Amino acid sequence: RYALVIPRDAKRIERKAAGDLALYLNLMCGATFKIVSDVDLPRNDGTAYISIGRTALLAASTCAWRNDDLAAEGYAIEVVGRNVYLYGGRGRGLMHGVYSLLEEDLGCRWYATTSVDTPRIDRLSVSLVPRRVLPVLTLRDPYIHTMHDPNWSLKNKTNTPHARVPMAWGGSIRYHNMGHTYARYFPTAQYFAEHPEYYALVDGKRQPTQLCHTNPDVIRLSIEKTCEIFRSHPEVTITAIGPNDGRGFCDCPDCKALDDENGGRSGSFFYHVNQIAAGVKKEFPNNHLISLAYLDYAQPPTKLKVDDYVIVQLCTDSHAWKYQFCYVWESTDFQRMIKAWQAVKATVFVWDYTTDYVHFLLPMANWPVVAENTRFNIRHGATGIMYESELNDIDEMRGWVWAKQLWAPELDTKALMRDFVFGYYKQAAEPIWDFQMMIWDYWETWHKVPHTCGEP
Repeated sequence: RYALVIPRDAKRIERKAAGDLALYLNLMCGATFKIVSDVDLPRNDGTAYISIGRTALLAASTCAWRNDDLAAEGYAIEVVGRNVYLYGGRGRGLMHGVYSLLEEDLGCRWYATTSVDTPRIDRLSVSLVPRRVLPVLTLRDPYIHTMHDPNWSLKNKTNTPHARVPMAWGGSIRYHNMGHTYARYFPTAQYFAEHPEYYALVDGKRQPTQLCHTNPDVIRLSIEKTCEIFRSHPEVTITAIGPNDGRGFCDCPDCKALDDENGGRSGSFFYHVNQIAAGVKKEFPNNHLISLAYLDYAQPPTKLKVDDYVIVQLCTDSHAWKYQFCYVWESTDFQRMIKAWQAVKATVFVWDYTTDYVHFLLPMANWPVVAENTRFNIRHGATGIMYESELNDIDEMRGWVWAKQLWAPELDTKALMRDFVFGYYKQAAEPIWDFQMMIWDYWETWHKVPHTCGEP
């Protein structure tokens, strides 16, 4: 007999964790697991327990990691005698522990947003692997539209602003804006006629393509608008400051001087972001700005240090747009950039491009390179990864496989694909697996041919 034990004053996440564990254990073996508080646990009647969360039982136990800092998303599973202790960090850690136990130790799967796959076991028996796990990446975002579901995200341990896990369940990373923001902050119809000086000087004429990065009123208003975002949305901890997509940057004397001093457009851009960061963090010291490093402003400025308040969202456009089926280290530009950002100790989230933007549903032969490129990026300082897929061939499998690898980047791609195909498609799995391996073999055949990125 086992009871699920929660603290007397259990938080909603602890009640949610116990309820979900009881539900799936019941689906697996038909047994009912009673949920009790640590003060109501029967004593001396042979009942063993699974302690969930920060119970008095955990505090009095000999668990090795009970006093460790598990950050926001780490978890621990320990076994002492007949009793199991499952606990986590201050955010979603406990939920990660529950779903890891169900998935990794007991074989449950949540492949797609509409699927639940639980093994049927007449007699539930398991040898739990004690472990203490903290994720490598903070941002873990498959960014596939069909997978923007908070329940799927919670079960598969993604952390994305596009699938907002309720705060009561531990929450998830919260952005207000992401990517390109200038047009939102300074709509042309509202500002350009009266204040053309807010906008870029291009070929001697003010144009609404971008903002003037050194204009003091632009900086002042950007600080005010950003602070208002954080005031109005207290659950949001990150918002973006970023140029409009494309070029058309300012060449006024002040902006040009900063660009010339810093080796390119990142000079005036990150000066602009630094000024905004300095103003915003006075009121919101624990929040962050996130800013693209993209196109002409992908390299770090050579003389200017980017404020630690700023997360640099480094885009892979210099590699992935041209060399979709090659490893990052086979071309020069992007790997030089990420190493340069690592050298200046910036906080870097990588924005990777993993679909075909001309033919979204074209079968993409990039399975072998995505995970290897992620591992390369992590080795060179990335603490967050987003795969901009939006739509793709075999969306559900990509979302599930990448979710597993964003949590545990060392996991083997082919093994995960096989898990998905045979677990999800079941009787239809064989031809689908053959088709996927045909695409993989096609990639291997051509990748073995001596080649140079950019040449046919």
